[in-house]
Amino acid sequence: MDPGEEWRADVDPFVDRLRDFYVCGGFPLDYSVESLRHLESAFVERFVPGADPSFTESVVAYLGEALRRLSGGEWEWDERADVPVVVPGAHVGPGLIVPTLLMGQAVQTRAGTIFTEVAESLPPLPERAVTRSTHPWLAAWLDERAAKWDRWAADSGRAWDFSVESLDAVEDLVLTRTPTLADFTAPANADFVQGAAWYLGEVARKHRATTWEYHEDPLGYEVSGDAWAGKPYISQPGPDGHSVIPVSVLRVAVKTATPGTTRTRFAWLVA
Repeated sequence: MDPGEEWRADVDPFVDRLRDFYVCGGFPLDYSVESLRHLESAFVERFVPGADPSFTESVVAYLGEALRRLSGGEWEWDERADVPVVVPGAHVGPGLIVPTLLMGQAVQTRAGTIFTEVAESLPPLPERAVTRSTHPWLAAWLDERAAKWDRWAADSGRAWDFSVESLDAVEDLVLTRTPTLADFTAPANADFVQGAAWYLGEVARKHRATTWEYHEDPLGYEVSGDAWAGKPYISQPGPDGHSVIPVSVLRVAVKTATPGTTRTRFAWLVA
């Protein structure tokens, strides 16, 4: 395994290590610009040259991954410097983001703004950008749902703010409009149900580090038993991350007619 491939495989475990052993709930590791402000403060306060390479390595992983996501880029390995670097997306322009260099500047200047200045200098991601890992079906579904959101929201007759608290409201709307499984699965309600499922996933994305995922199952459920195939789902990085199929959560809420089912399934958003 070449160094770049090995590093890409290690990023998620290193971020998990940062979360579990160093940050310990001190601030959310949600890959936001705000999280980088907290990260820089924690790093500068704790860093002692050569004292804890695992901590330094974990900060490199999180800082680089946050900037990779914000820039629409990819991890690569700089063989000459022997360090991981981020190659930003084409919309950013030429150049590299070198996490270790930024960390050195943070320690040297103690300005507290090195990480966030880089993040805030990045241009917005192209609206319809699709990463290399995005399944074509999922990319099309996400584009369709985003395009239909304003109309879906207007038709619902309610205000939506993508807060965790609004999960109860979307569940209530689904239970009101599709009170039975027959209603929930009716073709006439498909667009409404898909819009509600998309909303649940977007709430999760705005509050925790999650991504939309999708995969096919050529064998079919009867053969493979893969309940995740053929449905958009959200997933957190790392072996202990949460994964949820939003449409299945809503289906369970309808089937059991139990208010609060959705909030319970998404309790990890506020844990």
